[in-house]
Amino acid sequence: MELKPTQLKIKYESAPERCEVCHKTDCFEPNTGSCSRCGVLVRWQETSTTMTAPASVTVERYEGQLNLIQSWQDKRLLKSLIIPIILSSPAILLWWLIVFLSLIEDINAGKFFESFIAFIFLILPSLGWLLGPYYLLASYKNKTTIVLTNKTLSIKHAPIPWLGNRNMPASNLVQLYVRQGKRTGTIFNPSYLYDLRAKLKNGREINLVGNLASKEVGHFLEQQIESYLGIVDQPIQGEVPK
Repeated sequence: MELKPTQLKIKYESAPERCEVCHKTDCFEPNTGSCSRCGVLVRWQETSTTMTAPASVTVERYEGQLNLIQSWQDKRLLKSLIIPIILSSPAILLWWLIVFLSLIEDINAGKFFESFIAFIFLILPSLGWLLGPYYLLASYKNKTTIVLTNKTLSIKHAPIPWLGNRNMPASNLVQLYVRQGKRTGTIFNPSYLYDLRAKLKNGREINLVGNLASKEVGHFLEQQIESYLGIVDQPIQGEVPK
């Protein structure tokens, strides 16, 4: 007798009621899907909201850990930095030459206070101009790595040193959302960067990852983090619609 394959239909789905490792309920938290005994997190959602990872984001899943690696490279941003740096270079070099000659003249004349003032005028614009190539290098080389466990969230920007690294308890996160950030491009063809922000238990709101190239990247990171931690997505005033 030939057996025909049985077709199964799922009538409903429900959240897990016990740990998938120890299969007990005493240390299991149904709302978050975490077990304090085993240190695991059951990732479950009532409806599937899995998004396709953008090209600039790499997802690495390990036992008890989720890594989200986001590349900074963005052609729009690189163009917006390269052109001003090139155009401003002759003016900066001319400024250096004028102030340097004035500095040498004041030193020879024994005008040390005037020499100090000239030195300040030489250094300050130079530092401002050097920030452009530094930012350009970071935009080309850097990656943001978000490491998430059921207990901690860490964010690191590397290999070029950059502000914004942080380590915090994952339980501090209440809600994540994407907000429109800096304006880039030209007057005739404007574009925007986006920030991934978080609301915390203490009522504060912070930037988790800023200057994202697109809202799709921000929404993907938001969805992955909220899904992993069992945070139910809720609308936030001022967020970029999905």
